[in-house]
Amino acid sequence: MIGRVLEQSKALSQVLFEDKKTRHLVPTWQDTDVLESINNALGPLQEFTDALSGEAYVSVSYLKPVLHLLRTSTLTESDEDTNLTKEIKTSALGYIEDKYSDPATQELMDINSFLDPRFKTDYISAETVPDIKERVKIEMEQEKRAHVSTTDPMPQGAAEAEPSTTGKGKRSLSSFFKSKAVPPSSSTTQLEDAIKAELDNYLMTPTIDGEQDPLAWWRVHNDNFPWLSKLAQPLAPDQLTVDSVDTTSATVIWNQPPGLDQTHHQYKISYCCPGTERHITTTSSASITLSDLKPATEYSVTVCTVLENGMESQMVLTTINTMLPAPDQLTVDSVDATSATVIWNQPPGLDNHHYQISYQCPGTEPHITTSSPSITLSI
Repeated sequence: MIGRVLEQSKALSQVLFEDKKTRHLVPTWQDTDVLESINNALGPLQEFTDALSGEAYVSVSYLKPVLHLLRTSTLTESDEDTNLTKEIKTSALGYIEDKYSDPATQELMDINSFLDPRFKTDYISAETVPDIKERVKIEMEQEKRAHVSTTDPMPQGAAEAEPSTTGKGKRSLSSFFKSKAVPPSSSTTQLEDAIKAELDNYLMTPTIDGEQDPLAWWRVHNDNFPWLSKLAQPLAPDQLTVDSVDTTSATVIWNQPPGLDQTHHQYKISYCCPGTERHITTTSSASITLSDLKPATEYSVTVCTVLENGMESQMVLTTINTMLPAPDQLTVDSVDATSATVIWNQPPGLDNHHYQISYQCPGTEPHITTSSPSITLSI
């Protein structure tokens, strides 16, 4: 806006000067100097903001490079700057750096930049790189140990059974090359060596072009860096909760992960009850209603974020317990002096169940159970 005013300053001055009522609004040379100083300080920021907001994909890993660019280029003082321009640049840079000065925030930005194949350690200070590498190694070890503990049915170090040579069966040639059992004492060392090798291999690969999608790169190289790639997954949905539930349907809701407003994504929902196959569906909204559920049944539900390139986040889990339906159309079928028969319709979807009938007259409170959808009450 200020730039447009400066561009049209002569025309604006002429229009204002022609009317006696507006002559006092004609900018003086001091006014023009102030506007030029402000424009010189904020003009580059406006161009930078326009470029940033116009990106189809912007990740949090850009924060560290952006701060570096502001510090070394966009907001640096030059000899041609007026005192006011220098003051504005210094104040703006100080305000921005103060907002990101918290050590935890700095570590978060460093890790995200480290995991971005466009930047890696380019914008991390040399004295901080060893600490970031150690933090990433710990995260990778935790991921790998968690995976091993849930997928390895055989205790570590357990000997592998030798192939049988009895009867007609013969050992295959490949059986002679099967790996032997790993002593428990060496498992930790092997894990650390594998993590270190994967991390070193990642750092040795060249950085990719800044126009490339880092998550697409991770999807392609997932097999090369199986544990490091897990740290680069998109954020999972937050606060997965059951919003409403009845006998045969339930609605679950969640919060969209931060930073995905301008990124094409959807959510993959998987649900099942014990003894059945999982149902999988997708949605672009932050909620879904699951229908055709069984009454009085517990369901496990998982939701994960899926980006346009197919990369998935970790899953978040919740459980749903559908409601038990009540009997329908309870009516009195017959009645006499000492008995009455009541009938009702069996709720759909129930197999193993019984009914609890309670009736009373003053001073009594009997309870009777039966498995049929009718009962004769004797008074």
